[in-house]
Amino acid sequence: MGMDVEGINPVVRGTKPERPDDLFELSDEAKDKYFDALNTWYDVNPGDYFRANVWGWRPLCEIMWESGACYEMPTKEWDGMAYNDGHGAENQEQCNRMVAKLKSWMMEKIWDDDGTYTPEAFKKEDMLVCAETGTFVRKAEAELKGIDTRSPYRVSKERVEDWIAFLSECGGFKVW
Repeated sequence: MGMDVEGINPVVRGTKPERPDDLFELSDEAKDKYFDALNTWYDVNPGDYFRANVWGWRPLCEIMWESGACYEMPTKEWDGMAYNDGHGAENQEQCNRMVAKLKSWMMEKIWDDDGTYTPEAFKKEDMLVCAETGTFVRKAEAELKGIDTRSPYRVSKERVEDWIAFLSECGGFKVW
């Protein structure tokens, strides 16, 4: 589960590979070739599409809140980004202002030792992840058993940079 974010008017370089009608009937080698070409196209066209799972989307939204980037959108659009129903920034000008605020926020932020960021509010939630195994554990159980934990809601610095790259070239966006 997560959020699929589509650029409204992205900068496009090259031609996007067409999905074969018989994709799942192709050999593994042919499927790999198609997906490699598609991933390469996405790499050079960061404003076309951005995907975030729920564990990373919440921290990205918190970063947009902390940086003030959220104020570059109408309130209805900002509030709607918590749902998969097409809300987001309406144009590139809004996105450019968001990018400026996010870049400024990133320069001021001290990242965790592993290069991730967890908003303070999410460190206090009841459901945590065991740092060693990656399995979910309730806060009370972790404290009782001395289990080293972290919040499941975290995002890497590189992922925030990917979001900024998307915003820089998307022409506005919609969250689906």
